[in-house]
Amino acid sequence: MSMGERGKDKLPLRGIVKYVYKKMGAAILDYNMLSEGDRILVGVSGGKDSLSLLKLFLMRKRRVPIEFSFIACFIESEFIDVDKDTVFSYCQDNGIPFVTATLCIDEKEMNCFWCSWNRRKLLFELASEHNCNKVALGHNLDDIT
Repeated sequence: MSMGERGKDKLPLRGIVKYVYKKMGAAILDYNMLSEGDRILVGVSGGKDSLSLLKLFLMRKRRVPIEFSFIACFIESEFIDVDKDTVFSYCQDNGIPFVTATLCIDEKEMNCFWCSWNRRKLLFELASEHNCNKVALGHNLDDIT
């Protein structure tokens, strides 16, 4: 899509990445979100938000003066139709460690709250299992809470 198609009031893609990167940096500083030696489990769904978060972590790792590491985590479920191979390939191409787990939920217990709660519970269990002291998710204000 050309700049003309995007509209004059829209930022070019490079500008958007730079803008979000700066916002991420400000949040990290303002809320003391990143410390020396942190190991972060990044929940990755395969969507643009979580893949963007991975890219931002890669960029940040190259530019910040502190040492930290992160791993990507994909939760498989029979209710989520996402190709994990795409996520795995992205991680492999960028040298990002990748773990996956399967979430099984009884169909009679299935609802959005229960599934979401169990996915997060599994993420925290995996964070502990992989010695991660922080968990990062690529949510934004447009996501349903």
